[in-house]
This record gives sequence, structure tokens and C-alpha cells, in this order.
Amino acid sequence: MNAISPPPHYAVERAARLVASLSPRETEVLRLFADGNTSKMIARKFGTTDRTVETQRMGVYRKLGVNSVAMAARIAQQAGLVGDAC
Repeated sequence: MNAISPPPHYAVERAARLVASLSPRETEVLRLFADGNTSKMIARKFGTTDRTVETQRMGVYRKLGVNSVAMAARIAQQAGLVGDAC
């Protein structure tokens, strides 16, 4: 059976700590990006500009210590913000 095993316990704890360091808006931005939304879609949802969302995204990356949506989405998944990618 080729099931993907859940992340080790330490990874889940680390992800939870990282996500807890985010502001409520940054957490929502992370969740929306991890769910596949674009900056433009998120900006429309928040009633703000793409540039504001991009600034928030960069803040999320800095706090999480990542440099891509994929890496941030992985942390969001490990922390339980979004479901499994599969």
C-alpha cells in the first residue's frame, strides 16, 4: 500500500507554532493561498489591492521561513489550516 504517512509529530508542532506567530489576517491569507486562491482573488475577497495581498504574503513567508506558496501550503496543511493535498 502506497499511502502517504502523516508528518512526524515534531513537524506538526513546529507548523502549529509557526502559524500561531501569524496575525489573524496573515493566517487567512495563508489559508486562502494554500487553498489555491490567487492574489487577485484574495484582494477581491478582502476588498483591497493585489499589492496589499502580496505584502501580506511576503510577511507570511518571512514569519514561516519559506519562499514559495508550496512551502507555505505544506506548513498550513501540517498545522491543520487546510486539508490534505491528495
